[in-house]
Amino acid sequence: MSFNQYQDIKVVHFEVSSKCNALCPQCARSVFGSKVNPNLNQKDLKLNEVKKILPPQFVAQLNMLYFNGNYGDPATATELIPIIEYLRECNPKIAISVHSNGGIRSQEWWAKLATLLRGPNMWVHFGIDGLEDTNHLYRVNVKWKKVMENVKAFVENGGNAIWDYIVFRHNEHQVEQAREFSNKIGFKKFLVKKTGRFAVNSVGDYVVRGHPVYDSKGDFSHLLEAPTKEEYLNTALKQDEVQEVDLEGLSHAKLDTSLEKNDHLVRKVSEFFEDESIKAINNCDVDCHVKKEKSVYIDFNGKVFPCCWLAWPYYSFWKETESSQVREIVDTLGGYDLLDAQRFSIREVSEGPFFNHVKRGFNKSNSLDRMVACSKTCGTCHNHLSEERGQNIGQN
Repeated sequence: MSFNQYQDIKVVHFEVSSKCNALCPQCARSVFGSKVNPNLNQKDLKLNEVKKILPPQFVAQLNMLYFNGNYGDPATATELIPIIEYLRECNPKIAISVHSNGGIRSQEWWAKLATLLRGPNMWVHFGIDGLEDTNHLYRVNVKWKKVMENVKAFVENGGNAIWDYIVFRHNEHQVEQAREFSNKIGFKKFLVKKTGRFAVNSVGDYVVRGHPVYDSKGDFSHLLEAPTKEEYLNTALKQDEVQEVDLEGLSHAKLDTSLEKNDHLVRKVSEFFEDESIKAINNCDVDCHVKKEKSVYIDFNGKVFPCCWLAWPYYSFWKETESSQVREIVDTLGGYDLLDAQRFSIREVSEGPFFNHVKRGFNKSNSLDRMVACSKTCGTCHNHLSEERGQNIGQN
């Protein structure tokens, strides 16, 4: 198996900004909802940079570009609208989607975006995980009134809107109500997303299956738990029992700041592979999603990665297999700058040593040469990607 040749790339996954108004606790930019990941530089790409990264002849060969990413909200990019105008000038037929929490920018800005994105292949995905009394439990710092004002401005000016709804225990009872509401206010689709991000975490003296949320002072706020209804539960979690948690016992917990680590490497990758659970994850075939999609991922620094799942670990504050493995291999193969699409073309990067190392690893299960992120995301034994991306349960 190999990655796509440069001339066969048809889709670009573009993280145009690392900035965001939110601190979603399960997002890689957030330290459990309390503050921004200390490894992350706050940056958005400007039009002149985008023109260098995505020259007209490359844009012309694309079928689709979607603005989304691991760390930022594309609506925070100061020149997003001029960037979209440039893309459409280069390729009037290109499909474009923008993914946002909707809680930033003015109504006038969203109205202008709607006029620019009119058409059957133009979409904005609004990440809204609940209703007025629950959305903020995951979308930390996002104001419901602001989101609704912006959605209204976008829809009333001809924009095609999709509601992306991540299901948690605290909002699973509102799915049908939210779907009906989405139809009422003009959304074209309603997507249910089944997240698998419910690891075992330590909270004070407790060990829980769930994601703790802390406030800006590092005090425990609440716990994000998996839904109880099987229809909303990610396949990866269905074998695990959803445990009752004594929230009273968690209330005095403080954020463990020892998790934060700015040094480049925490420890050697080989140490992680002594863990039997990692061996089990890597012992499978890889059915690469981006190979089938014919896509590449470009991050907010203009660096090109095969996919978002191999890009997010580079800036992670977590001490885990994926982050250390990606950093170590990138450094070993010549360094981070070799991925820079402002210094090298996308062709040169995609035919370079890191991409080649990743694709060779597809056929090396249970090996240090296999990227753990490949196994976890696209491994045939573990693939729950389609559930993460969402299922449409309502459409006008």
